Amino acid sequence: MYSHYSKAQSPKEMYSFAKKAAKALIEWADKNNYHPVLCYSGMSGIATATAISIALHNKRPSFEYGMIYVRKENEKSHGLRTEMANADCGVLVFVDDFIESGDTMKYVCAKVSECSPEVVRLETIPKLLSGGCGGDNPEAIVIELP
Repeated sequence: MYSHYSKAQSPKEMYSFAKKAAKALIEWADKNNYHPVLCYSGMSGIATATAISIALHNKRPSFEYGMIYVRKENEKSHGLRTEMANADCGVLVFVDDFIESGDTMKYVCAKVSECSPEVVRLETIPKLLSGGCGGDNPEAIVIELP
């Protein structure tokens, strides 16, 4: 028996997805002159964001982007609840392996906006990989495994 986690944990599937996501993210950022900020939470978010980050570096080592990790409420750690790197004035890109209800995305956006309100504005959520990016106000895009 398999679930969406099976695909997300497959190195072959994750590598293929990360390369596609990196290519689309670079094209989108270049076209719109955006500084993307990968924003994620939990183990699946870490795995997906890390794979995309490696693919971004492999595709274009000079590509500038930020990363924000939001710890879940019950997560124990020595770090802060929200960790940010190179995240100033960026366009939020929510990253996860699977998006069902959107609750994790809403939680992450709320926590990020508490720390850095200028980073997160969630008026529109076009889909990067389906070509739905753009629109009048594309402050956030969602990347999920196909």
